[in-house]
Amino acid sequence: MNSGEVFLSVPSGFEWMERRRVVVRRGTDYLLQFVALGGQIECYLDGVLMINAVRDEPSSGLTGLFIDRGRAVFSDFNAHALQ
Repeated sequence: MNSGEVFLSVPSGFEWMERRRVVVRRGTDYLLQFVALGGQIECYLDGVLMINAVRDEPSSGLTGLFIDRGRAVFSDFNAHALQ
């Protein structure tokens, strides 16, 4: 068993907006979901709300996943506009 963190960052300089430590098990699949509307961003891990952050200024741009000092496999990565 390993510990890890789920965190949201601002791309320039990876300034952290919010982070939360979680326990991850090697070889286990997890469902990671993000919902962003205006300046509010929610992050779910296996359906459990892990992070609820608000930015003063809503942003636009790119979405990405980043692993630091570890290994992970991401599959079925999709981004959809909220209706």
